[in-house]
Amino acid sequence: MKWPRDIPFDPARRRYYQLDSSFRHNPSDYELLNPLEIYPVRTTLSGDTVPITAGPRKYVAWGSRTESSYGLPALRAKPRVIVAHRNKPLDIYGFLTRRLVSSRARELLHAIDPEGFDFAECDTVTRGGRPIEPYWLMDVARLAPGFDKSRSVFDIRHGEDGITGEKYSWIGDLYDIHMAPDLPADHHVFLLPEHSLHMVFDEVLADAWRAHGFLGAAFQPMQPPTRRERSPSALRYANFDYWVNGRFRERTAGA
Repeated sequence: MKWPRDIPFDPARRRYYQLDSSFRHNPSDYELLNPLEIYPVRTTLSGDTVPITAGPRKYVAWGSRTESSYGLPALRAKPRVIVAHRNKPLDIYGFLTRRLVSSRARELLHAIDPEGFDFAECDTVTRGGRPIEPYWLMDVARLAPGFDKSRSVFDIRHGEDGITGEKYSWIGDLYDIHMAPDLPADHHVFLLPEHSLHMVFDEVLADAWRAHGFLGAAFQPMQPPTRRERSPSALRYANFDYWVNGRFRERTAGA
């Protein structure tokens, strides 16, 4: 499949990326060994003890009436993890916003945006129980003001609560996002209140990660992809058909 030549890429425009897990690697090849020690716990009606992993920062997501949380909570103990059970060590493990990163990845992210992340150092071993350089539990520590919906292209999806019957909406795929003009230039990572399950990196973080050759992450463009990003591997992104199949022309024609 060929990429269209008329994709409206503007090199002066600031770029943003949804942080995804690389399909070339196994983001589940790790284990947090002591969740009941590090997190607060609660007892279910069946008598089971489960960890409370909610972060300390609160917000109300787009289309919702209930509070959500983000960031790392105050941990009760040092996390213990095992990484690279079966495969080569990665620089990032996990999904959504709560991740596990290598020391070298943590150093890079903290150097570029020291206020953007929560980190907690872990006692780390690999297969055979061999100690290795520490990995870090990580979560996003910043909520963005949102994106400019009048200029952006995205899907709105609708659902109904199976218990209460209450109807609700949420933001689905993000195709072409224009951030709010008051987003500071030094905010390189953030959580979008409209798309709150995914961490967003700007071009500074994404380009630095790729330049260092770190393993385990994929970056889904949230605007027209650069020529370098128009590769066969990009076809795995949820929003690829908007660009590859020329759907962007529909917006131009309707303008």
